[in-house]
Amino acid sequence: MTFVKGQSGNPYGRPKDIYQLSEYARSRVPEVIDKLMDIINDPSEKLMGRIEAAKIIMDRGMGALIKNVMLPEINEGVTIDQIPKGRVEIEKFLHGQK
Repeated sequence: MTFVKGQSGNPYGRPKDIYQLSEYARSRVPEVIDKLMDIINDPSEKLMGRIEAAKIIMDRGMGALIKNVMLPEINEGVTIDQIPKGRVEIEKFLHGQK
């Protein structure tokens, strides 16, 4: 299929079965949370499994934690306009290029 300017690449929209799967998944959320809580509270479960279950709940409920990124030392005189915005700009900034 070739791209035609001004014409949708998906004229029929998103397939209906994707919506059905999303609806099904949403309907099972309480059950899944209950199962994860069962794992967390079961002392016979392996510790790593219990931690992973807790992490899943926390990531979905509170949002995943932002990972710290180590950056080289930055001069205190850097202004907001000088902070790189794109991947290429960041790479140049990290390597001391302008």
